[in-house]
Amino acid sequence: MAKALLDRIKLDSEYVDCVTKDNNWKANQWKCTIRFNGKQYTFDYFMGIGLSGKPDLKDVLFSLYMDAQAADMTFEQFCSEFGYDKAEATWKACVKAGKAFKRVFGDVQEQLDRILENY
Repeated sequence: MAKALLDRIKLDSEYVDCVTKDNNWKANQWKCTIRFNGKQYTFDYFMGIGLSGKPDLKDVLFSLYMDAQAADMTFEQFCSEFGYDKAEATWKACVKAGKAFKRVFGDVQEQLDRILENY
């Protein structure tokens, strides 16, 4: 059943550039679009420069899944859970990704939870 669900999710990715993120982390930036059941979400996805090739569907889904966990947290809960002091922009980005994740995958979110929870 997991494979059947994952086969219905489509990922398009386009390389943007090599960028330097917070704490001088160099990463390859990708513009990704996830499509499922007529819904889609386009977002930036970052991979460390040591990783080659295009983003993998399960890696991207897991990243969104983890971001989505913050969608139901207050900023204070988010900081406490993930050890941040000042990360409001990061929290807002996670909340946005979480809302998109629920919008795109709402009717199969429990199935995705089971697939991704131990990834």
